[in-house]
Amino acid sequence: MAHVLDGHAADSVALISRNRTTTYGELRDQVDHLRGGLTSIGVGRGDRVALLCGNGRHFVITYFATMGIDAVVVPLNPLRLAPELENEIASFGAHVVVIEKLSAGTWANADRSQVPTVATVISSEHGSGPKETQSIDELLNADPAPIAADKFIWPTVAKRLRRHWLGRCHQQKRESSGRSRHGAD
Repeated sequence: MAHVLDGHAADSVALISRNRTTTYGELRDQVDHLRGGLTSIGVGRGDRVALLCGNGRHFVITYFATMGIDAVVVPLNPLRLAPELENEIASFGAHVVVIEKLSAGTWANADRSQVPTVATVISSEHGSGPKETQSIDELLNADPAPIAADKFIWPTVAKRLRRHWLGRCHQQKRESSGRSRHGAD
């Protein structure tokens, strides 16, 4: 999937976001640089990256860059409430969270102690998010990195995530059935 951008002419339009046109050549270049930026902050194979962005340019760049380093990209609804985000992010153990202006307020209200696996927060909008937030523009200035050699880890990652998710579902089901029994007494 990380190679899907390769077969297109560099000057063909890849996407239009916020009235800004990005060609495939520009998109490939931005993805290569962000891949390098993510690698430079320690994101690697199997790490989970929560993507709290709307369907725009930064979503696309981050999605492909993350896949290109064999990390797992997990798109989430940027309009979720903080407690819902905390639960979702904790359920899969995100190492990195990417926010934008739309989701910055929600992330600011999130209880970071509920998501202890999050080591880095990246913002696609300058000035959005807490002061320790890394700017996506800084990461886009990193040296480009090649697409990771595909070692076909996806079945292993998928099995682990599924097992983890099923465990949480069973736990929540037990907790909710316990509450309903106690409530009936």
